[in-house]
Amino acid sequence: MAIIYTYPSISSVQADDLLLISDDSDGKKTKSVPLSTIKAFVGGGSAAMLTVQTENGGTVVNNVTDIKVTDSTLTDNGNGVVTISTGGGGGTPGTPLNSIQYNDNSTFAGSDNFTYNGAKRVSIKHTLDLLGDGTDAGKVRLYCDDSANTHAVTLEGPSHNTPGVSSYIVKMPAVAPTTGQILEYTNQSQANPYTWVTPTNTGVSETNGVWYPILGTEMGVSKSLQAQGIITETARAGTWRRIGQQMYYDFYIAFTIMDGYPQADNLVIGQAKDITDTSDCYPLPIDTTAPGVGNPTLVSSLKSNGSCQITQASTSDLQKMWTYMPQTGKVGKTEPGIVDLASHNYDPNTWDPSSVNSVPLETVYTQVWWTAGANTTDNILAGTIIGVAS
Repeated sequence: MAIIYTYPSISSVQADDLLLISDDSDGKKTKSVPLSTIKAFVGGGSAAMLTVQTENGGTVVNNVTDIKVTDSTLTDNGNGVVTISTGGGGGTPGTPLNSIQYNDNSTFAGSDNFTYNGAKRVSIKHTLDLLGDGTDAGKVRLYCDDSANTHAVTLEGPSHNTPGVSSYIVKMPAVAPTTGQILEYTNQSQANPYTWVTPTNTGVSETNGVWYPILGTEMGVSKSLQAQGIITETARAGTWRRIGQQMYYDFYIAFTIMDGYPQADNLVIGQAKDITDTSDCYPLPIDTTAPGVGNPTLVSSLKSNGSCQITQASTSDLQKMWTYMPQTGKVGKTEPGIVDLASHNYDPNTWDPSSVNSVPLETVYTQVWWTAGANTTDNILAGTIIGVAS
């Protein structure tokens, strides 16, 4: 028998071309077989030799006789190599662009109600439900800007185990708040039940300031004792405090007597315009408004307008000064905001215990407070005034 490679070659084969084989089932006798039989054996026979594996060799399947490709792309690379592209998970993404995919009856689907733009932003239109799990209520956790050392603020839904529970809406106002405003609920039936409001101070606040006490005979321009040539003031100071409507005044006035006191005139305390004003006498302040006639001041009721307590009434010449020592005073006795000073006169000889109108202690407002030409120095009046702001 001739050597096989000495036989002529052919450029193509046909299904009916024969090949010589050794028949293992018949004592290895030499027989012939058409190429169509071999093709059928290799393509669907039990002894197929096809092996399929992943590109990195991680999964290997031997003896594969049939490969079916569904929802994928099959590419013939030539040389007996094919590529199957599955698209990452099978199926074509649903529209629109940037939509987050979900299972819509076993098919990928998307919606412009739920999107991700690839730049740290997930968008959800209208409603997001964060349900409780039977133990804990739904929560939203907002983290700080530090990605390494994090902390968070958690917004948590309500508890259901409370009498009278019901669903409600917290709808934010359309405009931004101003400094100090808080969110206030008004009426759930309104279009905007929550509004920004400035809280009312329910406590008692305190304000304070400086005032300049001045001695006079009555309220008005050029009504001070110095303007009338009766005294020369050498020092004065005063502070006021307001707590709610209650007013407190401290005062100190030092002066030299230049002339006798008018016999029929009251001795009053008012306020000057400033430290340099020694002429005018205005009502006591209740705030930082500049002094002036007609400004808001203390209440004018004669029954509940306040009082004055003299804590110092001293002089260098007791023989000519303080015929009646001023010990007290009343706010608004003659005019609102002006303090009329008074002296307590005790006379047990005029007291009649059997008469309800007879008292041993009398309050005197009009006196010859000092003698004409006394010219005494180091005269001081100091004390505290209490009143109610109008």
